[in-house]
Amino acid sequence: MRRSCFLRFTVRYKMNTYHQKSFGLSARCIWPRSRTLFYASLPAILLFSASLDAADLTWTGNAGDKVFSNSQNWSNDTAPAGNVLYIAPTGNEAEGMILDNPLAIEKMYMGSGAESADSSLTLNSGGALSSGVTYIGLDSKAVLTINAGASLTASNEIFVGYRDGAEGSIHLNGGSVTSSSALIIGGENKQSTSNKGTGTVNISSGKLSVNSCQVGNHGSGILNISNEGVFESNSNIRISNWGGTSEVNISGNGKMYCHTGGVYVGERQAQKGTMTMTDNAYLETAVLSIGSTESGSGTMTLKNNAAVKITGNSSGSISYIGAKAGVSVLNIHDNASLTAVHEKDSDGNITRQTKHIYIGTNGSGVINQYGGTVTLETVNSIYMADQSTGSAEINISGGTFTATSGGNGFILGTRGNAVINLSGDGVFTAGSNIVFAAGYHANSNSTINQTGGTLNANAGITYGLAAAVSANANRGSGLYNLSGGTLNTTSIRYGAQTPASALFQISGDGAANISEQLAISTSVSGGTLNAKSIVIPANGTLAISGGTVNPGEGGITAAGTYTFELSGGTLAARGASWSTELNAVLAENAAVTFAPEAGESITWNGIITGNGSLLQTGAGTLKLNTANGFDVKDLTISAGRLELVGTVEPTSRSKTRYSHQAISLARRRSAGR
Repeated sequence: MRRSCFLRFTVRYKMNTYHQKSFGLSARCIWPRSRTLFYASLPAILLFSASLDAADLTWTGNAGDKVFSNSQNWSNDTAPAGNVLYIAPTGNEAEGMILDNPLAIEKMYMGSGAESADSSLTLNSGGALSSGVTYIGLDSKAVLTINAGASLTASNEIFVGYRDGAEGSIHLNGGSVTSSSALIIGGENKQSTSNKGTGTVNISSGKLSVNSCQVGNHGSGILNISNEGVFESNSNIRISNWGGTSEVNISGNGKMYCHTGGVYVGERQAQKGTMTMTDNAYLETAVLSIGSTESGSGTMTLKNNAAVKITGNSSGSISYIGAKAGVSVLNIHDNASLTAVHEKDSDGNITRQTKHIYIGTNGSGVINQYGGTVTLETVNSIYMADQSTGSAEINISGGTFTATSGGNGFILGTRGNAVINLSGDGVFTAGSNIVFAAGYHANSNSTINQTGGTLNANAGITYGLAAAVSANANRGSGLYNLSGGTLNTTSIRYGAQTPASALFQISGDGAANISEQLAISTSVSGGTLNAKSIVIPANGTLAISGGTVNPGEGGITAAGTYTFELSGGTLAARGASWSTELNAVLAENAAVTFAPEAGESITWNGIITGNGSLLQTGAGTLKLNTANGFDVKDLTISAGRLELVGTVEPTSRSKTRYSHQAISLARRRSAGR
């Protein structure tokens, strides 16, 4: 039996605030025998106009094909067109819905209603959906799939997973998604909100373009880009912004572009964001910040030919790895690459550039490089641990790390604690000055630990800034610990503003090649030190207990009061003769070797004293000026030529004197006999 009926039900929707309204829909219906069946058949979709009158339509699904444009799937056999679209099924009526024609609406709400079942809509070729603000998962679970030839165009925000408990997802399998506003994946785009949904966006092909993006804004978000899919944002992309742990994964030639803003991984309030790139993934951004402005922690990992390019901007942008209180990490593997370079026009004029790069500003910033390439070029300085609470660490065990900067150069520990660990076959090259401990803060501590690999400091190493910039000078410490691998540099010396403690030490099989001057307190217990000249700084120390020291033509001098200790090792003359006027102390039972090569000489015009032994092994000449006395346990000549010049008093027990004699011996001569 047929009879007229009037249905009344509640719909939740959001304009500026939440309202509940009852709408009356006139319809011809068949009363079901079962009340349960009746409620299960309540409308799954409402598309209503501004007037909300009897012309509004409900989804019936009578055609059985799930096609949105098929009029037989709608009440009154009329395909919809209107202002606001709610997709909120009470059962499975709306699952698998298909849109394959153009549809323009004011707003769209998918997954509307806390008790709603899953909602899903697929845009196939020809399906062009235009909307204002768009919610994919307003209250519950909703899935929007966009296939090749289809599109979603939003003039306002796109929210994916909005309220607590909501799960929204977009699957872009071709076609496009475009918004002139923001894409928020997980939550709402406000600083303080209770909307903490979960959102996922998968781009397997096609292009998604937005003005800005937040992945996890109070809620949790996931963005996956693969198979040559493209994600493009005009301004900032924030990963874990105010919200829960969120992630971005790019693989399989997937690409992300951030044209004028930055990519911020782990943005605010102790949240954690991760970004993983692999298999030829590509990111191009004006700014990269891992662990950014308000104690957020971020982790970025690059693998298997993944590439990141930091373009900077016209005025010079700033990038961070560990900005505030969090712990942020950049991992580089395989053949991956990270570059920050100046961009130039066809005339060679710089159009975009990075002004500074900060590693561990207030928080902790760590770079782990296992392979690949890192190339950082800035118009101004690169800072490690810029603030007193900052901690910065660069660990290079493979690949090449190249840094070229203007300003004060590459600074380790402006005010905080900075460490570079170089090992394996890693290569670190600084095209500008490396500064150990800027020198104007007590917490300004810098260390390079090199156990392998190669470090090229092409513009030299300075302990303290080259020019004084603060009244709080001469504080902090700097240490270069070379126990393996090779250091190549022009000079190692103090700047105008020096740290309180500075030491260069060589041990193991480390090798240092200094083309000009070494002028820092130095300890050599192993390895090789080659320098054009060695200067013991005022109140400084040169301690040789092992290894080989080859001072070069500049010899060994001092800039003031000094300490010169000999307790082992070899003093060589390779490629150039050298001399010194300094006095040295020979440690108890120490054995020190002089090894001038053929045609070279070592001239010692100072005094050597102590209860140790000297041995000459080189084929060249050792010249000892003993005019002021000479007091060692014994002297052995096994090769080359020994010249004793002056009055010799080897021990207090001997009165033997040698005056202007040249002696060539190939046998042991015991002093004092």
